[in-house]
Amino acid sequence: MYHKLVKWSGIIGITVMIFAIAGMLVYSWKKPLIYVRAEENEAQSHKTQTAQVDFEELTPTVREDADNLCIPVAAGVTQEAIHIDCDYMNHILTITIEGMGMSDLSDGVYGSLDGINRIQTAEWDGQLILMALMEDSYEYGAILENQRLMLTLKMPRELYDRIVVLDAGHGGTDTGIVENGVTESELVLDIAGRVRELLSDEGVRVYMTRTDRENPGGTERVALANGIRADMYISLHLAQGEDYGISARYNGTYFTPLLTNAELADLLVRYTAQAVNNRGVGVFALAEQVEDEQDVRPEEALYYAQVPAVYLALGAPGSDAEAALLSRDDYRQDLAEGIARAILEAYEQKRER
Repeated sequence: MYHKLVKWSGIIGITVMIFAIAGMLVYSWKKPLIYVRAEENEAQSHKTQTAQVDFEELTPTVREDADNLCIPVAAGVTQEAIHIDCDYMNHILTITIEGMGMSDLSDGVYGSLDGINRIQTAEWDGQLILMALMEDSYEYGAILENQRLMLTLKMPRELYDRIVVLDAGHGGTDTGIVENGVTESELVLDIAGRVRELLSDEGVRVYMTRTDRENPGGTERVALANGIRADMYISLHLAQGEDYGISARYNGTYFTPLLTNAELADLLVRYTAQAVNNRGVGVFALAEQVEDEQDVRPEEALYYAQVPAVYLALGAPGSDAEAALLSRDDYRQDLAEGIARAILEAYEQKRER
């Protein structure tokens, strides 16, 4: 009896160990040692730095059997010294490694270049900067192991089941409407960030067309949603005049049976108006398509969307009363919660069909 117990104890112990090792392997793939998405201020800082230095072309050694790109890291460089920023709009992955220079790459960069057009390098203020110009809007995984940084690129749809693109209108020198102390470009960016945080808590991956003062073109913003095969594209704006309330516009020429533009627009207006106890001004189909891609008004960019897309106006700051509301932090939070609830309801309706 004793020997049988010892035998079964050994079998159970080995089985548990196998499952534990398997679990560790799965965990290491799902959650790499480094998986950095830079905060907006960090991303802007890196962009500013890279604009001040001269880059040189780097020619990695291509290995057909590799599934990642391997970058040698100097001895003593730790995970905390490595910063990675992904510019999804412009398809640029920037890697900054503190305490390294170009001479530290003497062993060469090697591996897979799938999804990468070219790589440029530079030194700046005691840092090595590598810029990978990608073919598309990829997500990245990064593992630091044995003084090697291994990068893997994946399309967003390989990683996420639910994807939304939020477009904060205007940006840069284009401030949009400025009335009664409200600046449209700043306000919609603030609300978009709040919506992103709310949706992220619900497991929805949110991409932003801008995160600071940049001002991409209208068709470029929509191209992000098309390229990553987003479930929906929502462009946030304010309305001219003094007619207060929430309204939406949509492209009536695009149709998908799981979620039409009109249905998404209606959900956004209803849920957002309810969240702030405001009125829904209406849901309107766009009248006609612009012919010149270089002269596209924000709402007309919807004609180039290949996903459900809506132009959502969150109020008219020309109204003194509405401008006062839009200036309040709690009101903007309520607007964000209404938008988030509308998006989640849209997913629920899609699931039921």
